[in-house]
Amino acid sequence: MLRRVSSGTLGLSLDLTPDWRVFAYTAALSVLTGIAVGLWPAIQAARTDLCSTLKQEATGKARAGRSRNMLLGAQVAACLILLAGAGLLFRGVRRLGTADAGFDTKHVFLMGVNAKPIAATPSARTALLHRVIDRVQALPEVASIAWVDRPPFIRHGSGPFRNEQGTSDNCLFNGVSDRYFETLGLKVLRGRVFAQDQ
Repeated sequence: MLRRVSSGTLGLSLDLTPDWRVFAYTAALSVLTGIAVGLWPAIQAARTDLCSTLKQEATGKARAGRSRNMLLGAQVAACLILLAGAGLLFRGVRRLGTADAGFDTKHVFLMGVNAKPIAATPSARTALLHRVIDRVQALPEVASIAWVDRPPFIRHGSGPFRNEQGTSDNCLFNGVSDRYFETLGLKVLRGRVFAQDQ
C-alpha cells in the first residue's frame, strides 16, 4: 500500500513468517547452555578430593555457611525483584490493551513518511507529502486523513510562546493538519477546528 500511494518511491517489507533457522539456533543454544551449566559443577565435584574437603569443612564450616547464606539471600532477593518487575510489566501491557485513549484507536492507521532521503529541498518534501496525502485520501477504504508532526502519546514539542498580551509562556505543542480531530474521531466541545493554512 505504501508503494502504491507514493508512486513506487516509498516501500516497506516486513516478513513475520517463522524461520526454522532461528528456532534451531535458539534450541541449540539452550541445549548447550543447559549442558554447560549442568556438567561444570559435576566435573568440579568429580575432581574434588573428598577426604581433604571433609577436613577443611570441619574447620571452615561456619565461614562457608555464612557465605552461602549471603549468596542464597542475594539470589532470592534478585529473583523477587525480577518477578515483581515482570508482573508489573505484564499488568501494564494488559491494561494498555483496554485503556481508553480518548479517540478511536481501532479504525486509525498511523503511517510514517520520511521525505528527507527522497526529496532534497523543503518544497520538494512538502510536495511529496501532499502527493502521498492525496493518494491515500483517494483510496476507497480511507474516510479521512490528516498529518501530525508528533503522533499521539509518543512525544510533543515544548517552547516559549507569546500571547496576545505580550507575555511569554512555556507551552507544549504539536503541529497538526486541519482534519486532525475528524480523523481521530475527536469531538470538539467548544470552539472550532483548525483552518487549513493557505
